[in-house]
Amino acid sequence: MSSVPTKSDILWMEEHINDTRVPGIIICCAVCAASSVIVLALRIWSRLQTVRKLVFNDYLFIGSVIFYITFCAIFASSVRYGAGKQIILIMYKPAKLRMLAILNILNPIFYGMATALVKWSILALYVSIFPQKIFRLWSHFVAVVNILNALAIVLVGCLQCRPLEALWDSSISGTCIDFGNFSLFNTCFNLVLDLVILVSPLGLVMKLNMSRRKRVLLGLNFALGGAACVVASIRIPYAHLVGGTSNPSWDMIPGGLLCVVEVAVAILCSSIPTYRPLLKRISKGNSSGDSMDRGYSAGSHLGSRSAQMNTRISSSGRHLAHRGGINITENISMKTQTFKNGHCTLDDD
Repeated sequence: MSSVPTKSDILWMEEHINDTRVPGIIICCAVCAASSVIVLALRIWSRLQTVRKLVFNDYLFIGSVIFYITFCAIFASSVRYGAGKQIILIMYKPAKLRMLAILNILNPIFYGMATALVKWSILALYVSIFPQKIFRLWSHFVAVVNILNALAIVLVGCLQCRPLEALWDSSISGTCIDFGNFSLFNTCFNLVLDLVILVSPLGLVMKLNMSRRKRVLLGLNFALGGAACVVASIRIPYAHLVGGTSNPSWDMIPGGLLCVVEVAVAILCSSIPTYRPLLKRISKGNSSGDSMDRGYSAGSHLGSRSAQMNTRISSSGRHLAHRGGINITENISMKTQTFKNGHCTLDDD
């Protein structure tokens, strides 16, 4: 439950009455939601190029993107009810206060489900890649902890006040938990869980014999995973403001935007290992272009002249191409025939 603004709080809000964070909310949500759809489309295409079907971790990923897009849509739509502006603009508008409070309940729930499913998809991918029994058991254990954490977010979000109407109606007496402290604890717990998932396969990965391209790709994957952890750590100072501020429509926005970016980075990170067919096609396209360039350059030296050269290698007067097996000889002669403008010239070397 939000605290009651003091006189100094109201004075500050009045001084910044025209400030707005609405454009940032809409742009961030739109860009990140669209990028998640692109990442999902590329993942499905890459998967269908290899196994010709979607597997378990893909379905978890699809569920994560669905929850994430819903989270972005809810967050963006909350600007209609005062999000991104000072709370004094809607303090005396009960309908907007109620709707904003409901959306603020839904936001962490859909965020929690999106993060839980994307983490589960990463763990399921680990299980499908690494055959070691102990590592698989560890991955399953972390997945169970991850699911229980998501259920805790849903339950606490729905039951943070009894009755729930007390969350937005100060005239109703009720009992509410300190949701700001829970949010702070959950943010720290999620950060630890992210780090555990990120570093768990490192020991096995280091033992793999990989090409330079695969190592670069793997390094990029872990770098993005580390970036998601950095975003989560930056969000910690804002976590306690969820439900613990006198100006929630303004103070909760930076933390919410960091949540949007954090999940977007996690979605990209979890999909990079599945992009191998896509990267192969890109690299083949570049190689084909280089080959065409080299072929054109070689031909351009001839200009308008038409020339063809034939080289014949023979041993003891018999062509090696007509004999089977391996022939060893010291009597080798080379003759070159040059065809130019319809005339044949025989050159002896």
